[in-house]
Amino acid sequence: MEEALLTRFSERLKREEEEVEEQIQAYNRIREASLKDSVHELSIYDNHPADQGNETFEREKDLALLDNVRELRHQIRTARQQLADGTFGICARCGGEID
Repeated sequence: MEEALLTRFSERLKREEEEVEEQIQAYNRIREASLKDSVHELSIYDNHPADQGNETFEREKDLALLDNVRELRHQIRTARQQLADGTFGICARCGGEID
């Protein structure tokens, strides 16, 4: 693979990793906040059970999104390592060049 293309991929992966890191930090802040703090209520007990269920669902959704973003970060880091190793663009199964 030509050097200019590898440099472009490297720069793009670096930007992507920075964006993913920001997302992870945001999800971590959400995760660390208590449920009471996240709904801005003095007490979670005065809410209707459906409201609490909705907030719990949103919290679980945020945790699932956090898992997805962490997996994306892992894939980006793997691609960056492959760039450094010179194996980027080569199929791990057959060893052929990826178009």
